[in-house]
Amino acid sequence: MSRTPTLRGTAVLAAVVLTAGALAACGSSSGQAKASTGPRHLTITLMTHDFFAASPGVLDSFTRRTGITVKVLKSGDAGRAVNQAILTKDHPLGDVFYGIDNTFLSRGLDAGI
Repeated sequence: MSRTPTLRGTAVLAAVVLTAGALAACGSSSGQAKASTGPRHLTITLMTHDFFAASPGVLDSFTRRTGITVKVLKSGDAGRAVNQAILTKDHPLGDVFYGIDNTFLSRGLDAGI
């Protein structure tokens, strides 16, 4: 049973990163792409509520497997995190927002986040 939280955490983290990657691919580039001479290191910022729990081992394992570092930005309780995401939607604090619950979902959808 101790593997379930780790597997669940890895699955959630993978889903978040894949979503961030898909969204980043949709963005425009302001400059020309440079030729890659080696592995590219990417860092994404995951904006979430204070109670999001992914162990450092899960994050480290994910980084080793993908080369992507996840910076977790804890933004208060669920209501505060959603409000902060809404207020900063034009200049987001994170690449991905995770943890909106059904109580605040309509507020987030109405605000376009």
